Amino acid sequence: MGMAMTSSPQPPPPPRRRRSRLQSATTISAPSANPNPNPKAKAFPLLSDVGRLQSATPTPTPNGNPNSSPKGKVLPLLSDVGSNPSAIDYYSRVASNLAGAGRLGDFLIAAEGLRAASGDAGFAARINWHLLSRGVVAALREHGLPHVLEFLHDADRIGLHATVMLDADASDAVAAACRQLLDERIMAEFVEAIEALANCGFFVKGIVDPMDVLKIFVRKRDPDMAIRYARIFPHSQLLLCNTMEAFGKRKELKHALKVFGALKDQLGGINMFACRSIIDICSHCGSSVQARIIFEGLLAEKITPNTHVFNSLMNANAHSMSYNFSVYKHMQVMHLLPYCCCS
Repeated sequence: MGMAMTSSPQPPPPPRRRRSRLQSATTISAPSANPNPNPKAKAFPLLSDVGRLQSATPTPTPNGNPNSSPKGKVLPLLSDVGSNPSAIDYYSRVASNLAGAGRLGDFLIAAEGLRAASGDAGFAARINWHLLSRGVVAALREHGLPHVLEFLHDADRIGLHATVMLDADASDAVAAACRQLLDERIMAEFVEAIEALANCGFFVKGIVDPMDVLKIFVRKRDPDMAIRYARIFPHSQLLLCNTMEAFGKRKELKHALKVFGALKDQLGGINMFACRSIIDICSHCGSSVQARIIFEGLLAEKITPNTHVFNSLMNANAHSMSYNFSVYKHMQVMHLLPYCCCS
């Protein structure tokens, strides 16, 4: 009988535990001793690290060896302008670039500091006048004429005559801005602008014919503004005489007399041509009495009128033979030839 050979039952193998995807995804592996960063992720330096990184970066020398302490380019100090010729050239370029960018206020600060540090009155010759002109045009376009006038005044104050440094384009732009005020009949601002430019040395006579402006004031019956505008120009005596005659043609005797008074004050005395003109105006306006007052004022100041003044006075009093006879006697006493009396 065969003995049945039975083996003891073997325990089943333990089931394999399958890691869930969620568990594998959340499992954090321990950092390795030598981490390898992603080569594609480039770390950018901070702005605060610029000085440290630049000083720590060696620069190669001509022989190929790095130099750990390079000598960077040292900019000159403003205090070195007086002793270092290259410093004044550097800061002159800085000031010129500021002007070219239209930063006229910053330009003045740089120019004033440059002059104070250098003590050189001729520092203005180092300013690039092309850039200055370009900056004036830009400032005129962006900020207007008052801003440019203020700049020219401040530049004049520190000894920088900017008006004579402007090129043709900049000068034309300034003149065009003034003419625009005149076209819009903003007369007070126009006169102020012309005064400011004249004080800075700008050639204001070329902006517009002065007599054209004075005729506007005559039409407006504004002798005060006419006197103020005429006095801007070196030939103001002629302009005032013409303005006085323009008022006389309109029979504005009161305004003509006011211009005559301003003309006397400016000249420091009585001009015979102006005196003759005002007497003719009195005659044209039918005021022989005012003509006599002017003549007697000459005699009171012990001023000898010329024959042209006598002739105008007698024409103004042609209706009074007795008065003209007394005038004739004055001419004889003063040893003046009476050839004009019969004209």
